[in-house]
Amino acid sequence: MKRLCLTFTTRFNLFLAAIILVSGLGTSLALTWKDLRQEYRELQRQGRILTRLAADNLRYPLLVGDRTHAAEVLESFRGLPQLAAIQVFDARCRLWLQPPHPAPSRCPPSRYIPAMSELWRSAHPFMVVSLAIPTNTAVGEQALFLESGPASQPLGYVALVFDLEGFRTRFLTSARDSLFVTLAFLIPILAISSYRSRRLTRPLERLHDALANLPAAKPQPLEVSADIPEIRLLEARFNAVQQQLAEYHQDLERLAFRDHVTQLRNRTWLQEQLPALLREACQGQGSLALLFLDLDRFKLVNDTLGHATGDQLLHTIAARLQGHLRDRDILVRLGGDEFLILLPNLASAREKAEHQAKSAAAKLIKALKQPLRIAGHQLRVSFSIGIALAPHDAEDADTLLRFADIAMYAAKDAGRQTFRLFRPEQAKTGRRRLALEAALTEAVERQRLQFFLQPQIQADGGCVCGAEVLLRWRHKDAWISPAEFIPLLEETGLIVPVSEWLVREALALKRRWLQQGLCGKGFRHLAVNISPVQLWREDFTARMLAIIRECSPDGELGLELELTESALVQPSQAVLDGFEQLKAAGVRFAIDDFGTGYSNLAYLKRFPLDAIKIDQSFVRDCIEDPADAALVTAICAMARGLGLTVVAEGVETEAQVEFLRRQHCQIYQGYLFARPMPPEEFERFLKTQAIPCQVE
Repeated sequence: MKRLCLTFTTRFNLFLAAIILVSGLGTSLALTWKDLRQEYRELQRQGRILTRLAADNLRYPLLVGDRTHAAEVLESFRGLPQLAAIQVFDARCRLWLQPPHPAPSRCPPSRYIPAMSELWRSAHPFMVVSLAIPTNTAVGEQALFLESGPASQPLGYVALVFDLEGFRTRFLTSARDSLFVTLAFLIPILAISSYRSRRLTRPLERLHDALANLPAAKPQPLEVSADIPEIRLLEARFNAVQQQLAEYHQDLERLAFRDHVTQLRNRTWLQEQLPALLREACQGQGSLALLFLDLDRFKLVNDTLGHATGDQLLHTIAARLQGHLRDRDILVRLGGDEFLILLPNLASAREKAEHQAKSAAAKLIKALKQPLRIAGHQLRVSFSIGIALAPHDAEDADTLLRFADIAMYAAKDAGRQTFRLFRPEQAKTGRRRLALEAALTEAVERQRLQFFLQPQIQADGGCVCGAEVLLRWRHKDAWISPAEFIPLLEETGLIVPVSEWLVREALALKRRWLQQGLCGKGFRHLAVNISPVQLWREDFTARMLAIIRECSPDGELGLELELTESALVQPSQAVLDGFEQLKAAGVRFAIDDFGTGYSNLAYLKRFPLDAIKIDQSFVRDCIEDPADAALVTAICAMARGLGLTVVAEGVETEAQVEFLRRQHCQIYQGYLFARPMPPEEFERFLKTQAIPCQVE
């Protein structure tokens, strides 16, 4: 059963009406009842007196049987108020005389004095006061009908019948009048009450409406305009709570849709808002460009300098990017080292929109070429940027994001610190990259990677003085280029276990060759490339020392670690101390691909280096290109000045050997002497070497 729901005003007015009706009518009726009861008692007393008087006056007429005299006696009672009839009975209770009165007859006559509560139960209420007519006064005064009488027999009986309808009429009339008076007072009182109740409930209704709109991003102060102190306090408290809720709502929105490091919009915001932005762009006359930015080598900085410095770097980069965007452009951090920029309202024509997007990308890359000073370190950062256009490339958010991501990887493959527009043929490259990444992960887990060795030839004597350990991967009966899969290893973090595996294998090989007598006195080392991702790990030194103790307990090490120039930028003291520990353990250090990266002589002096490897791009053209020849000459001279060994990579001709010998290059490596080969073939190669190497 559905409950009746009444408003506060209705309930209050009903309650007030009930109180007024009950109190007003109750008081009036109680007073009327009291007055009527007093009159009723007085009527009873008079009835008893009149009955005795009639009994005394009727004794003689009844005794002699004189009805005329008796009628005259009764006539004297005729004008009494409320007297309806007088009845006289003989001794045998037979009606002896009754004047013509419209009154009910009772035979035998009995006393009937109803209570006040019975006045409205009967259709015609009345009261009968009867008395026996004695033979003498004494007896008559004491005898009452139906009571134990004296020994003498009464002469008869007299009964006075009083009409009580007047009492009931007066009571009902009083009740009706009281009701009318009460209603006369109640109506204005309820009107005033309704007015005052509305003054009270109207602010509450406003408060209800305000509560229905919570939480609001921009809360409006509640003004109820009430003169009730409690309502004023409620209003003030509500406004305070509303402001707090608005602040909490903003905090939650910031947590949900803002990146906590850069305070930029995040991926969640992008997922919710990008579809709407694309619909607007597709329905309008313009284009929207989506720029996918990936920070190059951010993991290196994060692992080297710590997450706090990495977060500060991201915050600084975000501020610099934001400073080179238009007001309507939107910068989003997707997570990690990935950012995304939305450029709305570009030209509708594809060629012009591409030109505008490329201009914006070039401006961003230029802005980030300037070094950043973060936590006392001067850092150089760059972005690889992929660009996709809506609606030209795609009209839905997922596809557009995927195309921009594919274009970003195309920019990475093009050498980083550049941008690429999405082209359909890149999708095939992207799918290949994903497939290779999955296959490479499986190959690492199942130990399907291989390593080859390329000998290094000493300039004086031409003997094998070492070898470089080169990682190889054969997938689906085809060799995958290291330039393609090694960046995947670095991005996925698999380069760390792979490099440690190479170090273990190199130390095991060197130890076995020493035991077999394959290494002459001049065979000094096996060189293993170390990725910056691995080098800047806090546990790098400890893990290398543990591998050395495990694989070369006798101290016959012969391990050289090759580093790239980028790994030498801004070294921390902890890294330098780690290098010294490894140096003390017998590890050699060489700079690989020297001249292709960011070089700084101050850094070269701080590191305990042993060798510099000239990049093969300089060696290849040193005969035909004077600039390359000058670079090779300068590198060799610098190395001599620093006391470092020079290794030339990519040596393929005798002319190159002759030029390098004039520049005092000590070690050669290239196809002129041998291609990279498996360990078994390299062992056979060592056995064929007839010229013993002498230790310098």
